[in-house]
Amino acid sequence: MDDDRGTSLVLLHTDKGVASFEAWHLNPWQARYDDVLRLNPAVERSAKEHPKRSYFFAHLDNAESVTRLIDDTLRLPLYSRVKQIPKRYLKSVLRKLRSVIGGVKSKL
Repeated sequence: MDDDRGTSLVLLHTDKGVASFEAWHLNPWQARYDDVLRLNPAVERSAKEHPKRSYFFAHLDNAESVTRLIDDTLRLPLYSRVKQIPKRYLKSVLRKLRSVIGGVKSKL
């Protein structure tokens, strides 16, 4: 089933579940459980809790905007954002900064 809505797996455990699923007239494909588990480990264990989950819920009631709180909570620290800058761009910026600093030093 590929409906572009994010459904990656449907597990049917009972005859009633199978009948309900068949009533949707979808075009699903079957997979072996081992393959499903390899590609979707959340079948057996929950995803890890986000490290800032408690911060988010502690500030949720007093937040001016949930969207802003989400952005603030998920914003990476500066050092992580700097690490994501492509090295060639960072090297270029550092070269320009060195030339500016060198120019300032020579004027002193």
